[in-house]
Amino acid sequence: RIATASEDFAVSFYEGPPFKFARTPHRHGNFANCVRFSPDGAKFASVGSDGAGVVYDGRTGAPIAELPAGGGKPAGGTAVRDAGGHVGTIYACAWSPDSSSLLTAGADKTCKLWAVPRDLQGDLQGDSLPRLEKLAEHSFGQTVGDMQVGCAFVGDCAVTLSLSGNLNVIHRVDVPSNVESSNMNPAGPENPSGNRVVESNRVVRSGHPKPIGALAVCKSSGDAFSASLSAIGGGARVLRWRDGDGCVANVRGPGHTSAVVGAVCVRGKYLVTAGLDDCIRVASIEGADSSSYVEGEGSSLKLPAQPRSMGADDAGSFVAVATGDGVMACTFDGTLGTLGTLAVASTADADSGLIKREPTSVCVRGDGREVAVGCKDGAVRLFSVVARDAGAGSESGGAGSESGAGSDPRPSFSLVPGGTLTRHRGEVTACAYSPDGTRLATCDANREVLVWDPTAGTVVVDKMVYHRARVTCVGWSVDGVRLATGALDGRIIAWDTSKPPSEGGRAHVDGAHVGGVTCLEWRDARTIVSGGFDACVRTWTLP
Repeated sequence: RIATASEDFAVSFYEGPPFKFARTPHRHGNFANCVRFSPDGAKFASVGSDGAGVVYDGRTGAPIAELPAGGGKPAGGTAVRDAGGHVGTIYACAWSPDSSSLLTAGADKTCKLWAVPRDLQGDLQGDSLPRLEKLAEHSFGQTVGDMQVGCAFVGDCAVTLSLSGNLNVIHRVDVPSNVESSNMNPAGPENPSGNRVVESNRVVRSGHPKPIGALAVCKSSGDAFSASLSAIGGGARVLRWRDGDGCVANVRGPGHTSAVVGAVCVRGKYLVTAGLDDCIRVASIEGADSSSYVEGEGSSLKLPAQPRSMGADDAGSFVAVATGDGVMACTFDGTLGTLGTLAVASTADADSGLIKREPTSVCVRGDGREVAVGCKDGAVRLFSVVARDAGAGSESGGAGSESGAGSDPRPSFSLVPGGTLTRHRGEVTACAYSPDGTRLATCDANREVLVWDPTAGTVVVDKMVYHRARVTCVGWSVDGVRLATGALDGRIIAWDTSKPPSEGGRAHVDGAHVGGVTCLEWRDARTIVSGGFDACVRTWTLP
């Protein structure tokens, strides 16, 4: 038996094998969003955008019960739920492991638990159906992000998903059917209908609702910071993660209004991010369980073009950003309000003067004296960072802070074009200097990974073509021996650069992220933190 729900409002029932259409036992008044069989197979349930839920006989497909209708206004208004049902769309439903109760999640920012008796009887031709009794109701707030869009049971725990990306774990207390109503919540302002509500403990786990766009690891604390688009409004959601505790803080404050494409941790005190709102922003991360973007002069910097990638030196005093127009760089002295001005170094063709070698990735050598820029044409261009005499005139254009106050049009450095490394046959998607600065790792859209001697301009490790799709990220372990790469094939490969790839000097993590790996960084010599298109942040310990 198979039951389906679809956007034609219909719930259809099939019998087999071979499976053939049997009947359409019910049509919702709007989209049918979810259908689920009970674990024992005796019943199935459907819910829809009409706010209705129906329980069916699992053998015949006949409707045998329904959820009570909702009344009044959705959560956030003056809600009056005399009938006890959902107000508006119900997005999902899930059965308890013993098939005795049904959990529903809706757009009214609530989830509800319903008792489903084993001896329900129904009639396909009947005009009315018995209504399920509500056991529990949980409200999750009054914002759009609090809408409940998914639910499941994990053992005896109910788990719901908020539109914001939060997972709500509900440890419920089962109430026997013979318990008197005095143990339930009585009628009152918070429960106008006097419906039975089971006492429970609720734990909220924050998470990302969209793919991870940037990742940074604080070397002093070991905490990881990840960024994605938020579910509502198009702004960025930046979270702080700690091993064993999960998400411990949401980076708050005046953050980016679009996706974050680059992030670096500076001196264990600051998180510097670059976003598609064409800004560099600074957040304070000194607090163990709190982080927030800061306001004021020097806390943000307006970029002249959209950023693609970001890198910083080991001291955190020099930050570089690859944009569609070239490579930008700024100084940062560790105190808010002194984020330096930009220096622009164009990757224009010397003959035609056209900026056709579009930068796609950037990294800064540990000592801050060299910047490598990967380009769309497959070349890696090197720039030397040269200190400029305070009295010298500016050789390149600069951009002041976003507020325009106190900006210095003369950068304290200049970016001088150096050598060009050519070997890649596709767009250079990521690059990273080794901790000692003697090697440069690059990867491309054509699945190839190379390790260079940037001083000599030669490849020292090649034949690293073991990914099956575009390589998106690369990073060195803190001891400079291992190199990790992630790709759209969902795989992470850790390469031992002291051995040729053909001799098996690599470790694979297959299926690291569904949809592909977007970013990764080493926490220590054996631990990798990664993010992917599955909106997950994961930690991997290598042998």
